Amino acid sequence: MSEFTLFIKWTLRNPLNSLFYYFKKINSIIKKKLFKNNNPYKNQLLIKDVDKLDKISYQKINISKIIHLAGSKIKVKDNINWRRKFKDSEDEERLHRFSWGIDIASQNKIKKRELDWIENEILRWYDIFYIEIINNKTKSLKWEPYTVSERISNIYLFYKIIKKEIPNSLKQRINNEAIFLINNLEFFYQSINNHIINNSRALYFASQICNNKKFEKISINIFKSTINKLITKNGFLREGSSHYQFIFHRWIFEIFYFSQLQKNNYSEYLGKISNKLFNGTLFFTTKTPNVSFQLFGDISPDFTPKWIMDFPKVCYSKKINRTKYNSWNNLFDTINKNNKSKFFQPYKNLVKKNIKSPGWFKFKKFDHEMIFRLND
Repeated sequence: MSEFTLFIKWTLRNPLNSLFYYFKKINSIIKKKLFKNNNPYKNQLLIKDVDKLDKISYQKINISKIIHLAGSKIKVKDNINWRRKFKDSEDEERLHRFSWGIDIASQNKIKKRELDWIENEILRWYDIFYIEIINNKTKSLKWEPYTVSERISNIYLFYKIIKKEIPNSLKQRINNEAIFLINNLEFFYQSINNHIINNSRALYFASQICNNKKFEKISINIFKSTINKLITKNGFLREGSSHYQFIFHRWIFEIFYFSQLQKNNYSEYLGKISNKLFNGTLFFTTKTPNVSFQLFGDISPDFTPKWIMDFPKVCYSKKINRTKYNSWNNLFDTINKNNKSKFFQPYKNLVKKNIKSPGWFKFKKFDHEMIFRLND
């Protein structure tokens, strides 16, 4: 019996509960639409049409690739059709976030031709779409704040992988893209979610790309004013998804990593937050064969559970162990070697035998373990 059929049956058997659920959902959506951008940073920085933008230069690279999106995959011959339409909005968003490029760059063995092609497509994208910011034509999915955040962060990580200075032509455009993001931060009516931390991460990386202290200051202010609203004192993301726990923790760990390389005072604060989050992240790990962590709640379309599942190993290893499959560990092992960093140190005494946290409980006995999720 399909999941959809089960859902319909449950809805018909529980009409009052269903109506109440949809009422809350619709009410929440209306509030977010009406009151979106309760943004304290809006219009602090204004986008400027740069008179002398450096010309973006790129070349045609002959290549055949299959790109994996959120729920489908596309065949690419030489250049990506950036104006392609999709039935699933999440496929379109993943294409414009360059997450597929990070997928390719996180292989165990990376071919230089593939990396050259990814850089070429990044440059082509900005050559095609940057003008939309200047002309205020930013209503499409590619300009949603979360997508902008992922795009900036993925570009920053990509250039750390290839150990190459970001072209000035790209820096100029990312500077205005970051200002656009600041003016469209994901503050909602009486609420925030994990997206605001991803906004903060992108702005921190943009500050490094553009050498812009204003971006850094806003990024740090956003992070410090929101982080404790999103996680519990035990280090669990309040949204209740184990996959998002890993993704969210990965974001913070990456900011922590690069702030350390910059010898930034911010890194000590981030290290404490990351250390706390390891309690929640390690809670979901398991010794079950072929399963690295238990899945609860929503699954992120950004990166698969398999891609991120080995991330917690950085908390008890002095080095990052590469995997045969595409993974965050491969990505950061490459970056770490390029930076010749030795900061990785094992965390100790993070997880007790039986962990209790509001909404979560784990019980271990002999070779068995049980995880409980208690809802409201």
